[in-house]
Amino acid sequence: MEKKTITSISLLVIISFVAGLLLGGITMRPAPTTTTVTQVSTVAATTVEIPIRYQLGASSAMAHTTCILYGSPKQGKHDPEKCEGEGHMKAVEINIVLRGLGTENVYIIPQNLRVITPGLSQEGSVTGRPRDVTGRITVPSAGSANIRILVEVADQASFYKWIADDGKIAVTIPFHNQAGNYIDRFLVDGIELLQVSWKIPTNSTEAGPRG
Repeated sequence: MEKKTITSISLLVIISFVAGLLLGGITMRPAPTTTTVTQVSTVAATTVEIPIRYQLGASSAMAHTTCILYGSPKQGKHDPEKCEGEGHMKAVEINIVLRGLGTENVYIIPQNLRVITPGLSQEGSVTGRPRDVTGRITVPSAGSANIRILVEVADQASFYKWIADDGKIAVTIPFHNQAGNYIDRFLVDGIELLQVSWKIPTNSTEAGPRG
């Protein structure tokens, strides 16, 4: 009887011990784990516009035939509108309206302009406005300036052929900043010729002598 009691008590102790282990296992905290967090930063692409200090544009450009009268004819009747007779020279007048597209004024030296067209003189008589105290044509920022170029027809045959082949007139305009430093060269091309004072012969072989 005593052995059975001891056996029962031992069994209860074992059961209690096992139950304690199981219960303790349930209440134990899990082992700590290491988690790596990667932060992703998205940077939006931003376009920053830097204002251009010196820039030119052309609002309009046109050219027409005209005449230059260098002196009174010695004899006979002469019609300046047809460039006939002694002392008359066939010429082309080019008118350009420039726009200031930069943040600062642009300055143009009239003597620096060049006409790039076969048969026309590269240099001509240049006038324009507004001007500064030094005589430079001034294109104000966000403003405009007018330029007039009068050039002789140096080679009639070449010029007639160029126009007959649908050629256009072009002008290069170097420009500077207020301090006089060279900035860039602006090209105005594709200028149409209006035949006002005199007409281009339909056949280039009809070109007469210069003058």
